[in-house]
Amino acid sequence: MARNYLFFNSLDFERLIHGDKTQSYPEVYFSTKLVDLWYSRPALPKKPLCPIKPKFTLGIKRTVGIIACFALFVCGAVIGEVEFFGDYLLLFVFCFIPCVLIYLNARCEYNRRINDYNQSILDYQSELRKYEKTKDVLLSPSNVYDYREKAVTHWLQDRKTGLNFVPTIYYYNNSDEVKKGYSELFFYEKLKQAFPSYTIKTNLKIPSDYLYYYPDIAIIAEGLFLDIEIDEPYSDEDGTPIHYIDELSISIDDERNRYFNRQGWEVVRFSEEQIIKKTDQCIEFISYLIKCIVTYDSSRCPVSSSFKRNKWTKGQASYMALNQFRKSYLGEDAT
Repeated sequence: MARNYLFFNSLDFERLIHGDKTQSYPEVYFSTKLVDLWYSRPALPKKPLCPIKPKFTLGIKRTVGIIACFALFVCGAVIGEVEFFGDYLLLFVFCFIPCVLIYLNARCEYNRRINDYNQSILDYQSELRKYEKTKDVLLSPSNVYDYREKAVTHWLQDRKTGLNFVPTIYYYNNSDEVKKGYSELFFYEKLKQAFPSYTIKTNLKIPSDYLYYYPDIAIIAEGLFLDIEIDEPYSDEDGTPIHYIDELSISIDDERNRYFNRQGWEVVRFSEEQIIKKTDQCIEFISYLIKCIVTYDSSRCPVSSSFKRNKWTKGQASYMALNQFRKSYLGEDAT
């Protein structure tokens, strides 16, 4: 069966969910390790090094030997007071022959090195062809896809058994002042019914440097740790705008999201309105998301445009608080 070798990564998935813009719900922020696996590729063999053509050199010892012969000739001619041409010629021959022998020895060694170099060039070209062929196979779309799929599968399997990186988790107690709203408790019950085999918690806390973060709902399934966040536009206590995007379209929850991602969590954010009015679609989205990651197939997570909900600015959140927007879907007593 033909396979669609889509290189699954966070950018592809974000575009799949949100199009070119990511400022709408649902939002997904992937863990750092998972993104690294999505961008990983097989290790390539070491590329062969091209041999360096040798240069002809006498070397220190041969150079010293030749200089010594010439010095001996000069000393014999000047200091030795050579009087006859025959003696001079004999001295010249006595000094010249060693120089020639030294040079010929150096030349012989150079020719041998050239022969070795020529053979090594042939070996290099053969190894280079093997390297290029191996590289093309290893980096082919199908092989890279399979490699990443296996990497994700092994990582998830190890996490399920606690052998790999597992986030640090605590249960909060009475000293933790955590208030769960109607939407959190409502969706928690719906998730327990939809995923009876998954671990679903509302009482976890994640340690950071100076404080704790409290997931609205945590789902632990198939080696994944999902932080399910339900974002309301304003506080029901005093109407303070929350979960908004700033002038640069960056969420004020960005630091929190990145911390969870570094700790090995996948963060999924829904708007509160989606949770209440489109509950089944939210549950279906979570189900598809888990399947996307576990099966390494982003086509398993379709998101209809009717399900999306644009994020809000601080001003829009204030306007919604002024008009008590949350009551339109929560009712009078839900908050």
